[in-house]
Formats: sequence, structure tokens, C-alpha cells
Amino acid sequence: MIRISGNDLYYSIIKGSQKVIHIKNYLNKINVFPVPDGDTGTNLSYTMNTVINQAKNHESAEETLKSISQSAIEGARGNSGVIMAQYLSGFYKQSKNLVSLTEQEFAHLFKTAYESAKNAVSKPVEGSILTVMKDFSDTLIQSIEGKNDITSALESAHQRAKVSLAETQYRMKVLKEAGVVDSGAGGFVAFVEGIYEFFKEGRKTFAIQQKTIPAIVDRHEKNLATMTLEYRYCFELLLELKEPLDWEDLEIFGDSIVVAGNDTLMKIHLHTNVPQDVVAWVGKKGFVLEQKIDDMIQQQKTLIDRKHPIAIVTDSIGDLPAQFIDDNNIFVVPLNLTIDNIEYLDRITITSDSFYDLADNAQAFPRSAMPKIRDLERLFGFIADHYEEALILTVSANISGTYNLIHKVLLEHDNFGMKIALVDSKRNSGAQGLLVAKAVEKLKEQPSLSELKDTVEALIPNSRIYVSVDDFSYMVRGGRVSPLKGRIAKSLNLKPIITLDESGKGKAFASAFSRKQNFKKIQDIIKKDLKSHTIESYTVVHGRNPSLAEKYKRVFTKIIGKPPLFVEEISPIVGISSGKGAVAISYILKDR
Repeated sequence: MIRISGNDLYYSIIKGSQKVIHIKNYLNKINVFPVPDGDTGTNLSYTMNTVINQAKNHESAEETLKSISQSAIEGARGNSGVIMAQYLSGFYKQSKNLVSLTEQEFAHLFKTAYESAKNAVSKPVEGSILTVMKDFSDTLIQSIEGKNDITSALESAHQRAKVSLAETQYRMKVLKEAGVVDSGAGGFVAFVEGIYEFFKEGRKTFAIQQKTIPAIVDRHEKNLATMTLEYRYCFELLLELKEPLDWEDLEIFGDSIVVAGNDTLMKIHLHTNVPQDVVAWVGKKGFVLEQKIDDMIQQQKTLIDRKHPIAIVTDSIGDLPAQFIDDNNIFVVPLNLTIDNIEYLDRITITSDSFYDLADNAQAFPRSAMPKIRDLERLFGFIADHYEEALILTVSANISGTYNLIHKVLLEHDNFGMKIALVDSKRNSGAQGLLVAKAVEKLKEQPSLSELKDTVEALIPNSRIYVSVDDFSYMVRGGRVSPLKGRIAKSLNLKPIITLDESGKGKAFASAFSRKQNFKKIQDIIKKDLKSHTIESYTVVHGRNPSLAEKYKRVFTKIIGKPPLFVEEISPIVGISSGKGAVAISYILKDR
């Protein structure tokens, strides 16, 4: 009797994973269900690539599948990726205490895997990846029970899966209208094809090359324009559980809920409009080890309605209105901040409005951190799939390591095949946002990437930011000001004005003994600049102080002769240092 070893399982699953990566671009192109965001192939490829890179080979079937399951859960991305991770966890569940498998035990791996995947989905849909998984496992078991050898049985099951995949186009209305099959199911069929080929051919090397995209998907791209997304974010969390979590409890936050994992480690996937509420709730159930979020509306716009041929990328420290970001399809890299051991994504899973309450009640003062390398790789990979050029404008390299981190990631990946201009803005907050806005304005002239870069860099020396700080406690708690200096400043009611110098380093520009005097000094600074320059554009930003921001808007509209480009709340990351009540004005000077 043939016994299937841990080695056989490992190499067959690796072969299947490679097959999925092989058709990444094709799967992206036909991605309609559950939302048309064009990243099923990217997410499945990321998931399977994590298995390839992290899973360990063992003689024992149980140990091999345990390693594969763990790596898949940790690397799972997207709806289909999390379903596949739970599918592989079903393999592990069925292999408990088994060193090797009979052909019958091997066939039942796939039945348990299907059941595990189905149970992980909040609302299973007929005609999706789950249907194809079931058809494959049913055929495999029937074929093995009919005394067929493992290779013949896999061939029959694979052929049934291909038919089932073709049928998905007619089982769901959205797929029929788009003229495509289900992309997640397409990835699964590629996966089991790799397993079948391994048992048929053995451990032959497999070159990963992207499949040519058939013309049929043109109909799908046209169909995207008529589709409306109910939820904005595709959100995933890797959670180390403190107490049991029922995925049904997540239904109040959104849909497309998939939960993969075991009693201690869980990957949650859902579509939502309130990721900040999800983090607050999930944080009570366990420790959030990792978060991944995709803006599906932006992904859809990139697919069907690109505003410009050059992608504009900035980070979340640059203060810009959400509507402006949406209207101009600006890609924003969120920085991270941690409050009482819960990690948040700046402006996404923590908002400017909620930040101050969390910070004031925290046992330890919030800490900021740069973006995760994997998040940068994923974002730039997506941009590279849809753009040939990109301008990346970061917060000042002298106050954050974001610029250097992005530079390193771009070097390691050869700019992801794009032509990229990476610019250190030497500014932050409203001034950084203003430079991004000027880059967007320049794009209307259809400049080359080098011309766009030159324009932005020429504006940096003429940009200014002045921050009126009201609450010294944030600077003291954050370690930027000593406790002694903080007490002295508080006793004197000192109100500093903070700016950034030519190199982008923070410095105290002036101070006053009241908020009124502080405001008068900022007016005097701007009036002095106006004697020799005009102000092209300016912005006002604030840290939970809308009334004072409105006063700035009213007063400076009279002084400058026009209203600000926008009035916006500062990001939580900036709020860590500037504190509650801060107001800043940023502007760009032009010679008379």
C-alpha cells in the first residue's frame, strides 16, 4: 500500500503554491467577487509565497502540515487568501498524530479542508471558491473509493474542479454580467493542479512565469465602472487570543467575514467602513500582532479611472482632507502608533478625534513607528501593477525614518520595475500636505516625472510651517521636553511657536505668555513675509481645536487676501508631539 509522507505533502503543496503565483496577474484581472478591487491574485500570491518561504519540511505528515498551516495563517491576505489559509489548516486538523497517510486518508484531507474553509466564512456563497473546493474533494474521495490510484484520482478531481470553475460564471449574476469565472476559485484550481502534477511528475523544477491575460477580461473592466462598493476597507488582523472569539460578533462591523486559525492564533478578514471600531473591539479579545488594510474604493478607481499617469504617494503625517485624497487618487502610507500595547494605523484605525481621549487615558504615552516593510512592499507592488512612474513625497527625513525606509525598500526591489522620484519634503503636517497638493496641481500640465520632481523640490525652500502649541504635557510625556522645563513652561503659561528649519529639523521659533500673544506673533511673521513675497497658497491645521482654526482662517483670509486651501485636523502621529489644542499655518512663498 502506498504511504504519502510529510515530504510528499510538502513538495506537492509548494508546487500548488507556485502554480497560484504563476497566474497572479490573470486572477487580478478577473477579480469581481466579493468586490471588484483587482487584488485577488496579489493576495493569494502573497499568502502562498509565505508558505513557500516559511513552511518547514518534515518526515511527519502532521508536523509538515502544522508548519504549512501556521505560515499560511500568518501570511494570509485578502478574502481568498484567508479562505486558503483556513483550508490548509483543515489539512493539519485531519493529520493529527499521523506520520504518513494512506490514499484514503490523503483524500479525506481535502474534505476536512473544505469543511474548515466553509465554516470560516460568515456567509458562504454558492458558485464561489467553496463550491469548487467541495466538488474537488467529493470527486477525489469517490475516485479513491473506486480503487483508483492517487494520480488517477487527482486527475479526475482536477478535471471536475475545472468544470466547476467554468460553471461559476453562470452561478453568480455578478460573474455572468462580467463574463468571467470566480478569481478565488481560479486560484484554487491552479493550486490543486500543482498537487496533481507533483504526484504525476515528481519534484521537477517549476519556473514561475506570469500567464498571458486573455481578451475576455476586457468585458470585465468595462463592467467595473457600474459597480458600487458598500464597504471601503478590506481589513485583516492577526490576533493572539486571550479569550474565545465568535466571528458572528463581527457582523455588526461589515461583511465578507472570514476567520482562519486555531485556539491561540487567529487571522480575521472583513470588509468594513469602521476599522477603528474593529480594532477597539478586537483589542479586548486578544493582542493584535499585525494589521493589513486595503482601500478598495481607491483600488477600484485605480483600475477604472486613473486621474494621472504618474502615481502620487505620501505618508499619513502629511495633513490633507480625505476628500482631496479621494478626488486625486493619492496613495497614503500610514505610519503606526502604539497605545497601551495596541497598535494602530495612523488616520485609519485611529482617528484624530479619538486619539486624544486614548492618549489622555493611556497608562503609557503613545509611541510612533515607521510603516511596516511588508505593507510598503504590498502598496508599491500594487502601484507598480497599474503605473509606470511615481512621485513619493515623504515627511522630513530629519524627524522620521520613513524616507530612509522607503528608499531601502525601493533599492531592494529595484523600484518595483517603476521609474520613481523619491523626495524628502523637509516638512511635515500641513506644509507637507501643501506640497503634495502643488504636485497634484502640476500634474494637470502633464509634466514628465523629472519636471514634476523639480517643481516640488523648488517649492520646498519657500514653504513654511508655524505651530502654536498649547499643551506642553504631550511634549513632556513624549520625551521631547524635560519634565523640569515642562513645569516651568506651565507655571509661566508659556506658549511656544514651533517650526522646521531649512533641513527639516524641528526648532522653537518664538514663544509668548498667552495664546493671544502667540497668535499675534504668527500674524507678524506672515505680514513681514508679505512685504517681499506673495503667498501662493496656505493651509490651517489643528489638534482638536476647530474654533481657533476657524479664527485663523478668518484672520488670515483678510491678511493674505484669500481663504486657505483647506482647514484640516492634524494626524494622530503629529498630535503625539504637538498636543491637544495646537494650531498650525503652513504656506508657500512666491517672489513678487
